[in-house]
Amino acid sequence: MPSLQDLDAFNRERTVIYYSGMPAAFDALQALDEARSDSVVTHFGQLLGCMQSSIDATQAALQAARDTCQAFSKV
Repeated sequence: MPSLQDLDAFNRERTVIYYSGMPAAFDALQALDEARSDSVVTHFGQLLGCMQSSIDATQAALQAARDTCQAFSKV
């Protein structure tokens, strides 16, 4: 059976972990989650920018093809 001193030491250590160790771990997890969220937003923004660029290039190519077809002369 543990002694009273052992129980007191265990309770002191448990209190320190509860009030300082656990909040620090939760704060670190929250910071990681926020960084992950920021990264997802940034990467989606880059992806949408690439998609918009490809749409613009495709529209320019289609317009050039349309202009070439309209300027075609059968003679």
